[in-house]
Amino acid sequence: MPDILTFYSNKFRKLRIDRAHGNAPHKPLLLLSIIELIEQGAILENKIEPSPLIVESFLKYWNLLSLEKPRIYLPFYHLKSDKFWHLHAKIGQENLLATISQFKSMAQLASVVDFANLDEDLFLLLHKAEAREVLRQTIIETYFPDKAELFHAAIAENQEINVIENLLLENAEKKNFDSSKIVADEKKREKAFSRAGYAALRLHLRRVSSPNRNFKRRIRR
Repeated sequence: MPDILTFYSNKFRKLRIDRAHGNAPHKPLLLLSIIELIEQGAILENKIEPSPLIVESFLKYWNLLSLEKPRIYLPFYHLKSDKFWHLHAKIGQENLLATISQFKSMAQLASVVDFANLDEDLFLLLHKAEAREVLRQTIIETYFPDKAELFHAAIAENQEINVIENLLLENAEKKNFDSSKIVADEKKREKAFSRAGYAALRLHLRRVSSPNRNFKRRIRR
């Protein structure tokens, strides 16, 4: 039996995609986006929501291909056919999710789908840097060989911004810290500031939501 990394590498090479007019890029791009968001620490739990973050990452890769109509709701729904991606309905929408065959917009999908999760083995695998690179390279070589240089450049830039973001978070409370003296590129610095702010907000919401949940449990008792 193949090891887990080989198993999922083969899964990624054989995605069920529309090949009538060449390889449809939607599923591979969504997977690249998920890998990116896990790498930058934006996805910490195996609960991938149809959020602005994933749309932003998807669009960044989509624009490298100069294509029209980036319909991210298509792969978010149809990736379930590859058996390692599992959709979970919002409360009260279970029957609709079980019977619907197509969504027409990301807003419609988000009104029905609460989150998706990956196979637990795959999710854990994507938290290992070496495995991430193997799977990311598998996607690029299989579906975007002619654009590999563009994809690698975008990935390298994102990884550099990750480093800057961590630097900002580590030094945020230091007196007289001047990020411009360490990071000269203003655009990359601004992107890192934006991410750092979002990361701080996520942490704050996680902290304040825990007591609220405990409070609700006490009320119910």
